[in-house]
Amino acid sequence: MAPSLDFEECLKDSPKFRADLEAVEADVEQLEFKLEKVVRQCNALVHAGKVYYNVNRSFIANVKELADCFDQDCHVSETINRTVHSLEELQKYFSVLLDQAQRSICKNFNNFINTEVKKVKETKKVFEKISDDLDLALVRNSQVSRHKAQECEEAHSLLTAMSSCFSHTALDYVFQLNVLQSRKRYEVLDILLSYLQSQSVYHHQGYDLFKDTDPFLKQTGLKISELRSKSECDERRMEERHNLVQNKERCVLLPVPPSPRLKGDVRMEGYLFKRTSNAFKAWHRRWFIVQNNQLVYRKRCKDSLTVMEDDLRLCMVKPIVDIERRYCFEVVSPTKSHILQSDSESLCQAWMHSLTASIGAAFRDTLHASESEPVLGRTESRAASSKLNGSMLTTCSSDAGLSTKEPSQKPERICLWQRILAIPGNDRCCDCNSSQPRWASINLGITLCIECSGIHRSLGVHLSKVRSLTLDSWEPEQLKVMAELGNSIVNSVYEANVDETIAPRADSDCSRSVRELWIKAKYQQKSFVRPLPKPSDSPSLPQNSELKQWSVRMIPKRASGRGEFDGSLRFKVAAGDAACRRGSDAAPNGFTIEALKAVEGTNVGGGDQIDATDNQLEVAASESIGNTPSVTNGKLSCSQVVVGGSRELLLFGAESDKSVANTETDSSSSESINSYYADDAPNAVPLDDLSSLTPDLLLYRAAAARNLPVMLKAMANGAKCNYVNTSESGQLPLHQAVKSGSIPTCEFLLLNGAKIDNKDCQGQTALHLATSLCNTGQVCLLIKRGANLHNTTANGEDALAIALKTEHADTVTMLRLAKLNEEMRETEGYGNLADETFSEVFRDFSNMANNDPDKLDRSANQPCGEDG
Repeated sequence: MAPSLDFEECLKDSPKFRADLEAVEADVEQLEFKLEKVVRQCNALVHAGKVYYNVNRSFIANVKELADCFDQDCHVSETINRTVHSLEELQKYFSVLLDQAQRSICKNFNNFINTEVKKVKETKKVFEKISDDLDLALVRNSQVSRHKAQECEEAHSLLTAMSSCFSHTALDYVFQLNVLQSRKRYEVLDILLSYLQSQSVYHHQGYDLFKDTDPFLKQTGLKISELRSKSECDERRMEERHNLVQNKERCVLLPVPPSPRLKGDVRMEGYLFKRTSNAFKAWHRRWFIVQNNQLVYRKRCKDSLTVMEDDLRLCMVKPIVDIERRYCFEVVSPTKSHILQSDSESLCQAWMHSLTASIGAAFRDTLHASESEPVLGRTESRAASSKLNGSMLTTCSSDAGLSTKEPSQKPERICLWQRILAIPGNDRCCDCNSSQPRWASINLGITLCIECSGIHRSLGVHLSKVRSLTLDSWEPEQLKVMAELGNSIVNSVYEANVDETIAPRADSDCSRSVRELWIKAKYQQKSFVRPLPKPSDSPSLPQNSELKQWSVRMIPKRASGRGEFDGSLRFKVAAGDAACRRGSDAAPNGFTIEALKAVEGTNVGGGDQIDATDNQLEVAASESIGNTPSVTNGKLSCSQVVVGGSRELLLFGAESDKSVANTETDSSSSESINSYYADDAPNAVPLDDLSSLTPDLLLYRAAAARNLPVMLKAMANGAKCNYVNTSESGQLPLHQAVKSGSIPTCEFLLLNGAKIDNKDCQGQTALHLATSLCNTGQVCLLIKRGANLHNTTANGEDALAIALKTEHADTVTMLRLAKLNEEMRETEGYGNLADETFSEVFRDFSNMANNDPDKLDRSANQPCGEDG
């Protein structure tokens, strides 16, 4: 198509050119108006599409929530979720369509208007100005007098210049108009085609989606027809509902089984009137249930159960005839009585018969405990009554109950349970030898059955802290304590001298009274604990014994896959070994106890004989000390060591490794035992005179040796966890545990009542000491257990100041975070956020310190290591 304006006519500036120019300009104005209108409508379309998109998204979300109403019907919920998925896919396609419309129509048309049309309009302004200037030049040239030659020359020159400028400007203007007229054809078509292609893609995507969904739609249609038919059959069957009125029963009677019944069996349930015990003596109708040897009731509109009588064995049932109301009976217990009323005489007799039968069955359960499942204790019964019908009970403390069904345990809980039961002796209850224990005492390091755990709770948390292996959450430090002890080691201490004349030994079939008597004698009275040997106790020592000193065997760091010793130990000491040093703690022959290195390969009985040579001292097997049992019969003992053939040494814990399980709860470094003592020479346990042997000092030394079995033995003999050693700067066992670098040793002391903020003579708490030694894991543990961050030493330094002085990044970070947590908790509105962040960070530090301590050892010259 030829250009609409001719350049030759443009140069002539003829009336025809002006007419054509005016027509083209009007066309350009009309084009701009139409394009702007299209852009406005497209913006409105996009806005309306976004509104539709948001409303449709809300609609889809509500349909998705509708699926929650069909949790019990998997097919309906799956169909709704499939429908929601299809709608969400369409929603995505529509979002893409809106974006394409925005870009293809609005953006492109706006670009066309702002570039092409705007350029023409700007050229038009220049053209009109030059045209006006040319007209003025023509008028001036025509008015100049012929007698004024100079003016004539100036007017002619101006006219010539203006004519040339007008010609060029007019040609440029015409060019812009012709280009616009030419471009508008394909630009508009290209933009509209792009939008049309977007529409085509959108509908094709929808077609493909529904083509794939077609089998699902057909299958769903058939299922709907099936459901409709089933619903109609149900409606026809329910048309006979009024016939049930004649057969209505007031309560549900269940037969009493002749054998001891399972937990959760409902013997009888129904409505009864209950008279209140207050002054008004009002009567209320409640739904009563006889089950689990209990009488419970609930209101009509509430799900929570109220226990009226916790133990039916203590109750009796009798009719009441001396009150005005009919069909009444009384349930009498030692402390109170309850008057109940049924709706008829037959129901009254049925209730009395059911309650009497339940009382008899409860006594049969007690007499035949071996034939039935363990009975919940009084505390567990109250907890179990909160949720019936087999619902699982959750617990966060030691006094939670069990569920009436086996709970659906998480894999990590099952793994935890299996790992703890893998410790020697832990596969059976520590007190009654029942199989499959599900409870544990974390401060004693033992596993328990449900009956024994209830009695342990009654002892008080100062003696036993009970946790569930399957329901409670466990700290990694608690798992370490469990791994270091176990039923075998604990029983070697608490059952060392069993005398069944004091209390008969409990077994899995014994009554609760026998079990309670045994446990109290074992842990509360400590009747079976063997006392510590003393020089004056001749029966406990050999007749020719020259025991003058004693010490505690240092427990080495163990690898994560540590195995059992084969029952033998050999101690070798090289004369030139770096670990052999002289000083205030040296033995008379010049060797200190830390120079003894545990090596597998020899047989150990009750004692070890050390023969001195020029290059090494070798400890060989010897006879047991008095009545001290050996490892072979499962008893924890001390060993007699003769140094240099002249003096004997009483070494506690020489065989404790025998009972350590092959667990994976300890993830400390895997260095060899021989290299251990050389590394820990500064923390070696000194020798003490046998005359100074007391439970308190034994606990103090065992904490330094990170020997938990010996610590347990000391506490069983009456050692105090807060014992102050005045001869060593007033330090406590917790200070020694910190110096040893052992997290389980610190946790064991804290679990057994050690006060975390006790100070030594220098004003140092355990936190100050752990910070100065850069024991990151212990700092984390002490902060978690509530150590006071503001305590200062005698020099006026708090823990953070000490950490800054040591320049240990992890310790500084934890202390600063702990102080920040305190400040945020004191600030209104930040308590929960502070607690959550603090707990999460410290949980990570704790897991790292216990499971991968090498990651926290960031300093090459760190003064001490940490025992996982």
